[in-house]
Amino acid sequence: MQANQKQMKPFFLLLLIVLGCEPQSIAQKLQASDVKKIALTMAGDYSNETQSNKDTSFSHIQLHIKPIWESDDDGYWLYAEQAISHKPEKPFSQCVYHIYLQDGQHIVAEIYDIQKAEKYTEAWKYENKLMLLSKDQLSVKRFCAMHLSAGSKGRYIGSTAGKDCTKAQKENHYFTTDIVIAKKAIVFREREWDENNQQISGPKKGGIIFKKIKSVK
Repeated sequence: MQANQKQMKPFFLLLLIVLGCEPQSIAQKLQASDVKKIALTMAGDYSNETQSNKDTSFSHIQLHIKPIWESDDDGYWLYAEQAISHKPEKPFSQCVYHIYLQDGQHIVAEIYDIQKAEKYTEAWKYENKLMLLSKDQLSVKRFCAMHLSAGSKGRYIGSTAGKDCTKAQKENHYFTTDIVIAKKAIVFREREWDENNQQISGPKKGGIIFKKIKSVK
C-alpha cells in the first residue's frame, strides 16, 4: 500500500465519526442518480470560519461552487472558487469539476484548470461572467481526478489515486486530495508530498471543514 493511502484511511475514519457516518456502510453500488445528488449537494457557498476561530493554523476561507452548462448530458459541471475571506477579489484557487458516472458504476470528479482564470474572478455571483466560460478554455489536471464512494446517511467520500498527480514545476513531488461531501459541509484535505513520501505542504491536523452557508439552486 502506498504511503498516501496509509495516511488517508485515518483521515476518512475520523471524518466519518465527526460527520456521523458509519464506516462499515461505505461500500455501496453507485448509480446515475448519485451523480446528480453529489453535484446538487456540492453546489453552494461555504465557509470554514468556525474551524479557523477554533484553530488559528487554518485561515478563514470562503468556498463557492456554482453549477454551469446545466443542459449538457455528459454529467455535471461545477465552477469552484476559493479565497481568503477578507480578499474575495483575489481567489487563490479557481477550477471546474466534471462529475460523471464511469463504467456504469464508478463516479469520477475530474478537475480542470481554467485558462486566464482571473477573467472569472467572483464569477459565482456574476452570471454574465460564467456565461463567457467555455470548455475549450479548460485543461484537465491529468491523474488528479477524485474517485467517489457512497457512505452512510447520504454522504460521499473520495480521493485521488496513487502518486501521479503532479505539477510541471514540481515534477518530483506529487499531490493528493481527500474529500468528504455531506449535506451541510464539505471537507477537503489537499497535500503535497516529496519523492520520499514526506508531506511538504497542506494541513497536517485534518482537512478544511467548509460549512454550507447557502445552497445554490
